[in-house]
Amino acid sequence: MTQTHPRSLAMMKRIAMTVALVVVALGINAQNSNTYEFLNIPVSARAAALGGQNITVIENDYTMASQNPALLPCLSQRNVSLSYMHYIKGVNIASASFSSFVNDRLGWAVGAQYMGYGKMTRADVYGNKQGEFGAKDMALTASFSYEFNDYWSGGVTGKFLYSGYDHYSSLGLGFDFGLNYYKQRTDFSFSIVARNLGAQLKHYTGGEREHLPVNLLMGISKRLAHAPLRLSITMQDLQYWGNSAASEAAGEEQKFFNKLLDKFVIGLDFIPTKNIYVALGYNCKTASAMKVNGASHWAGFTFGAGLKIKQFRLGASYARYHVAASSFMVNLSLGL
Repeated sequence: MTQTHPRSLAMMKRIAMTVALVVVALGINAQNSNTYEFLNIPVSARAAALGGQNITVIENDYTMASQNPALLPCLSQRNVSLSYMHYIKGVNIASASFSSFVNDRLGWAVGAQYMGYGKMTRADVYGNKQGEFGAKDMALTASFSYEFNDYWSGGVTGKFLYSGYDHYSSLGLGFDFGLNYYKQRTDFSFSIVARNLGAQLKHYTGGEREHLPVNLLMGISKRLAHAPLRLSITMQDLQYWGNSAASEAAGEEQKFFNKLLDKFVIGLDFIPTKNIYVALGYNCKTASAMKVNGASHWAGFTFGAGLKIKQFRLGASYARYHVAASSFMVNLSLGL
């Protein structure tokens, strides 16, 4: 086993202190209304199939590392990844990325994400139609990661953000910070990620700047010892403990339980061979927020599958968001 270098140990301590300070700051400044919400939509079909949030699954696939920059050291080769999502009616999302490495411990990646909302009708206050306009969100990303030793790795992703809605536009800058512990012998992974820290640089109308959709996540993944299954449990929105829709409708004795339940995302991989997977997921927050007349109508459930053929990886997922809304995503990755 490789021993931890003193400099690596000092760096780990600094990262742990930074994460602790971030947690305190997020707890004080948690906001429930944000801009650039498209950043919460996964660009990984496997993550989408596992409930939409997964920061711990260790695979030689950059689309999973896009969920947590600390997972970049898991890549054993250069990767080009493309993804497309049909997200609810008339909304489409596309992304592309390239990942590589400097040496055995240092990795990097660049990427781009585009979300188009299609054409919409422009009208005045009286409802008179005045043509059409478009709307879009974009993000350019750069990620770096470092493997401290055989178990611990850390990473950071910087994001340059742009939104354009008709003749209104906005610019922003965001960062993701991730820390991962992985024990290969038992296939156990633990991660903590602070996502979308940063600021809006330019407001749409020149008014007060809005907040980015900060998300503090913590999760574990564990492959079962005697079955081709891997269980993932992720907790999301740990910086915010306000009342959810379910909490508001419940009595006082149920509010804390509902808040806690909404944090959980459960995922299960069935991996019969190293070249095939089938994934299922359940996002408690989506199921709670999207109930209609007290029923979720399968909202929050996700599933997908993937196949590896030589250097190609193909993944697809389906996610149910609402009784009238769902999404389909496909990923294609090529190892170089």
